[in-house]
Amino acid sequence: MNKVSFVSASGDDKAALLGPEFRHIDVIDFQAIDGVFLVRIAWQSQVLTLVGDPQEALRVAMGGVVTGVAS
Repeated sequence: MNKVSFVSASGDDKAALLGPEFRHIDVIDFQAIDGVFLVRIAWQSQVLTLVGDPQEALRVAMGGVVTGVAS
């Protein structure tokens, strides 16, 4: 289990590693456990854990609306 911290990551770094949807989102960390991806983000004063494919999990968490990217 490796955890990657995104505390000081640039928007470009987040976009390159997780997808363009994450460029302007406060990503706390990312890890893979037995092939399952977990991404923790700070969103509206809460910490959310996204499980599975990061881009799809973000779309589900945001109610299917993720701006700035083609679906």
